[in-house]
Amino acid sequence: MPVLIALLSALGEFFAGLGGFFAGLGQFIAAVTAAYWMLSAQGSSALAPELSAYTLPLSNEAEILYGEFQRQMELQYEVGALARYMRALPALPEEGY
Repeated sequence: MPVLIALLSALGEFFAGLGGFFAGLGQFIAAVTAAYWMLSAQGSSALAPELSAYTLPLSNEAEILYGEFQRQMELQYEVGALARYMRALPALPEEGY
């Protein structure tokens, strides 16, 4: 069961990085998995070492790379949104350009 929750947590982080509707879905999944970990850690001390394995802090280099990855994904989303908007614009002056 903890492996399934860990996979669900990773899926939530992936969706949160996509933006838009998926960001909300990712945040919801992350909140549900965090609640599970919190409740299971309170209920059983045997799960506490396993919980700490998933909450290890990132190194400085990893945090910098993660921030850069998030920035790249946000830029990719914004470029895609701009491309969709430009495709919706009329192409000719008589079409209202």
